[in-house]
Amino acid sequence: GEDPEDPLLPAETITVQLFDDRMFRATVVGFWMDPDVSLLKINPDTPLVPAELGDSRAVRTGQRCFAVGNPKGLKRTYTGGLISNIARSDLGTEVPVLQTDAAINPGNSGGPLFDMEGRVIGINTYAYSQSNNLGFTIPTHVLMAVQERIAKHGRFVRGELGNLLVREMDDGLAATTGVKSGLMVHYVEAGCAAAKAGLRSGDVITSVDGKPVGARTRAEALTFEWEHITLSPPGRKLKMEVVHPGEPGTRTLELTVQEASPVPKTSFHSGELRPLIVDAIGLGVTDVVPTHRYGDNMRDDDGVYVR
Repeated sequence: GEDPEDPLLPAETITVQLFDDRMFRATVVGFWMDPDVSLLKINPDTPLVPAELGDSRAVRTGQRCFAVGNPKGLKRTYTGGLISNIARSDLGTEVPVLQTDAAINPGNSGGPLFDMEGRVIGINTYAYSQSNNLGFTIPTHVLMAVQERIAKHGRFVRGELGNLLVREMDDGLAATTGVKSGLMVHYVEAGCAAAKAGLRSGDVITSVDGKPVGARTRAEALTFEWEHITLSPPGRKLKMEVVHPGEPGTRTLELTVQEASPVPKTSFHSGELRPLIVDAIGLGVTDVVPTHRYGDNMRDDDGVYVR
């Protein structure tokens, strides 16, 4: 509410300011809306020394960390704290994120979170404004995977197996089904690629490409989807061993990874679909993607979406 710009519109210009107050015009190479990452490009007049990246997979709860940013416009603000949680999975993000109690306020977003050795372990993104010291950070191993694909394709090209939802096999579900370890297929849309390959709701995935898989927590289930599906290149064949509780035997299925469509605009996010705007006639359109059928109750027809 304090920003005079319309949050529904993309920025007309972006300026990057360095630690020595030099400023450069930036261009957007690409972006990803979940969990809110963009890749910017500048052309500095002298070489820059990048910060060293750390291994976010090695981060442990309780270790010291430090955030650097411009909270409320206060330049070069440095705060410290602890890693409060290494796999926060209940924020609605596609991947687990880090939680810290280092003070993070508006203006810290996009800034680094450092470990004790000064290595970047993530980018600070979220904070609960009406709570004390609840900040959330996108881990570096996620950032680097996103950065690589944005630099190559201009957006985060990711894999999917159709409209498929999996969930963790916690102790209660394992005891009920009699399957000790795996991932429960919670939902498969009729007619999607996974359904055509023979996957059914209620199946339990026990291995992928010959390696046992399993998840006891939501964070582990998200990690499975990220590593085995999202990061798989389109066209890759996945061989899955599945069992169905109450049915004898194990089934072997081969699923082909598809390229996920760009995400349409939601709420205050512009989405990944780039609009075609014809000012001369006052018209803006975007491609129609499968997600529109759910969010906008749209039929699966050919055409363009008038925005």
